[in-house]
Amino acid sequence: MARTANPATNSTKTVTHRGLLRTIIMGVWVVPESQVYVLNLAYQEHVFRLFHERFPNRLSHYIGIPMATATMYAALPAPAALLLAIAANGLHLAVAARYRLWAVCGLTLGVQAALGAFAMRVLAPFYASHSGFWASPWLHVFGWSFLQYITHTIEPKFPEPWVDKGMAPRGEWFRRSGPLNFLLAGLAVIPHVFVEWSSGPRLFFLVMIRLARRFGYRSPCLEKMDADLHRIQTRSNPVLRYNDFQSETSLP
Repeated sequence: MARTANPATNSTKTVTHRGLLRTIIMGVWVVPESQVYVLNLAYQEHVFRLFHERFPNRLSHYIGIPMATATMYAALPAPAALLLAIAANGLHLAVAARYRLWAVCGLTLGVQAALGAFAMRVLAPFYASHSGFWASPWLHVFGWSFLQYITHTIEPKFPEPWVDKGMAPRGEWFRRSGPLNFLLAGLAVIPHVFVEWSSGPRLFFLVMIRLARRFGYRSPCLEKMDADLHRIQTRSNPVLRYNDFQSETSLP
């Protein structure tokens, strides 16, 4: 006699598999939406502020992102480096134009030109005259990305799925974690370093916004964004998901 499938059992397995897949994706990418909605400046800034509260962590990104970028320019063949620079500039110019940050357009072009010159005149000759494992430019790219990753451990809060929901104090995670949690955290190191590296182009624009504002640049759009983000981030449990964030702000 043929057996009939149990819809309830199949449904439960599907939900379980989907839940496991979601946990893995969230565990590696943490906020996957930030890799998708790269043209939404307010959301990018919101996520950056949530995950970079401590100055040493921000500083590691201010230094590590441009250094990793310049090192890649030096390591790649000239046509590939040029294509990478054009792609990064295209992203930055698209965001700046969307929010009418016209002065930032010039800044992005100038910064990319400066990185290219630094890569060509300083880094490329260095790598051409040095060989060996420790002088590998790709090891240095990994190192700059790892620096950004490791400084996240000093942040006061850890996000889901490393905590139950939203964001929770770092000390709570350490108190509740057992050997399996620490093993999973160790296994996630390399994927997290990759995420830091791949996030470089979108985060670089936020670094340049900060640079422009440090030198006195003002924009009504940025002022309104600051007000909205301050209101959202004063909540006890901050918003992480993109749809929840969009319902809380009037910015595009």
